[in-house]
Amino acid sequence: MHLVNHIREIENGVTRPSIAEAEDGKYYVIKYLNDSMNGKGLFNEYVAYQIGQALDIPMPKQILLDFNSDFINRNEAIKIKNSRPCQCIASEYRRGNCNINPSILKRVENHQDIPGIILFDQIILNNDRSINPGNLYYDQKTKRVLAIDHSHIFINGLVWDATCLQNLLSEGPQIVPEMNGQIYKYLSHYVDGHSPFHTIQNKIHNLDLEEIRKKICAVPDEWGITSREIELSFEVVQMQVNNIDSVLKKIKPHFNFWKGEMDNE
Repeated sequence: MHLVNHIREIENGVTRPSIAEAEDGKYYVIKYLNDSMNGKGLFNEYVAYQIGQALDIPMPKQILLDFNSDFINRNEAIKIKNSRPCQCIASEYRRGNCNINPSILKRVENHQDIPGIILFDQIILNNDRSINPGNLYYDQKTKRVLAIDHSHIFINGLVWDATCLQNLLSEGPQIVPEMNGQIYKYLSHYVDGHSPFHTIQNKIHNLDLEEIRKKICAVPDEWGITSREIELSFEVVQMQVNNIDSVLKKIKPHFNFWKGEMDNE
């Protein structure tokens, strides 16, 4: 499916995505190869979505769209960023607010999904959400909080390589360094009661890793991800998933409203 109209650039964030209309008449937030976004960022978004979908993490629907030379040349705002043709990441645009704060969080109707989002971050090693208010989105229509913007995962964001991934594997299962970030402090009020991670923990235990691997291997060639990088990225995810109980032990001290002991001890 092709893009037909560029609506506007989104000012938030370093990757500067755009809102564009596709052939189906829907608006999408698109991320594509340009001076601010490389193939690693697109790969990160793609990998995070595949895992998030498998775990029922609330996220806007994501597809790949044809971001071609004709579309680039017709839109000066895109052309000046040295944009290149590719299969772009396209997430369905939804009206809402990306400036998450305690007042907005009180209004959301899916507080039960918040522990899942936090543990999902540990699987993909997303060190950005805990400190960046733009990585969560309040969907105005459904009144749900959604997980968005996963271009900065595997700790090193847009600049990781095979060596970085190998180092993560050598270090063993871990949690994101910024567990005490301001956004996680906001979210911590909804990680409460007994066994708040029980639902997402069970989903992770039953995750079909081979299916995830197949999807990760199916990335577009133009993103420039080597077969070695693909395999190592999967191994990092696999390590985190297979050791999710020990990961939970590590994050527990950061959530003061979490009562009782852990499940599956």
